Amino acid sequence: MNAPESAKLYDPGLESTGERADLLASSGDDAPKTQIIAIYGKGGIGKSFTLANLSYMMAQQGKKVC
Repeated sequence: MNAPESAKLYDPGLESTGERADLLASSGDDAPKTQIIAIYGKGGIGKSFTLANLSYMMAQQGKKVC
């Protein structure tokens, strides 16, 4: 896997949630664009509900939702 040297990887050994939040916040605008693709097979497991809520929260954060 090729990642830029500036990429910060998630370390499961981080001491607190605050450190994880700082790591995520430090990615800034220069972070690569991310796509979320959800694939489910079975019916009646809450696909529409989950994706509607995910889309809503991302839109509230100013993300593009299509």
